[in-house]
Amino acid sequence: MLFWIVNVAYSIVTPDSESHLE
Repeated sequence: MLFWIVNVAYSIVTPDSESHLE
């Protein structure tokens, strides 16, 4: 389950950009 990990990492990389990039 690497999906949520990438999601969290992306959220950290984009704190105010597009955190909801499903």
